[in-house]
Amino acid sequence: MKKIVLSESDLKREAELKTLTLDFDGPIHAYSKEWFDGTIYDDPTEGTEEALKLLSSKYKLVLQSARIHEDGKEEVVAWLKKNNLLQYFDEVTDKKVPYIMKKLSEKDFSKDAVHAAYDEVSRPTLLRRLYKDITPHTRGFFSDSSWQAVRKVWDTFDKLGLDWGITDNFYGNGHYDKTVPPERKTWKFEIRFRNEKGNPNKIFGTLTAAGAGKVEDPLSRYDITVVMS
Repeated sequence: MKKIVLSESDLKREAELKTLTLDFDGPIHAYSKEWFDGTIYDDPTEGTEEALKLLSSKYKLVLQSARIHEDGKEEVVAWLKKNNLLQYFDEVTDKKVPYIMKKLSEKDFSKDAVHAAYDEVSRPTLLRRLYKDITPHTRGFFSDSSWQAVRKVWDTFDKLGLDWGITDNFYGNGHYDKTVPPERKTWKFEIRFRNEKGNPNKIFGTLTAAGAGKVEDPLSRYDITVVMS
């Protein structure tokens, strides 16, 4: 397991923001087998508690995780309590902030790269960038029980450092007959950014997983469509 190391440049950058936002999988949860089966299966990354104890004395700590998009907050919080780590965080959320530290020693996750993703950019430019980056994750059909393909789209937003969040999710059209298997699931999301004039703006989007599986379980196989405007 990799020991957490906070570089001086990271400290200097975060000192200006006063809030330090950490990703869950990797910096906190060791994540040695990556997503694996979707559970929180691993121990804390080596040195985590010592690092959090130090950082929490200087910053407001926020834990951000895409897991919470799928109603996984209780599982994340329970794991933090079990490992005596919850006490160091002021907030556990799926909401994004302008800068998130995916790995405390990662050099290439620069402030400039984050700003380039969504700060002072025109809507058409940002939309082109988003479609370009997520398209590889939406091609073809997928078969899994934990929406791994959908998570790859969310992970792409995270890697771009976007200020984004899911606003709703539902099966069918929102009012489907629960006695029959749903044929689709839809997520609604929004991406907050500043346009080329420096004004706050939003992109609204929907991601739909449409069933292509068996009649008794349509979503056992699915494809993905993302629409943003």
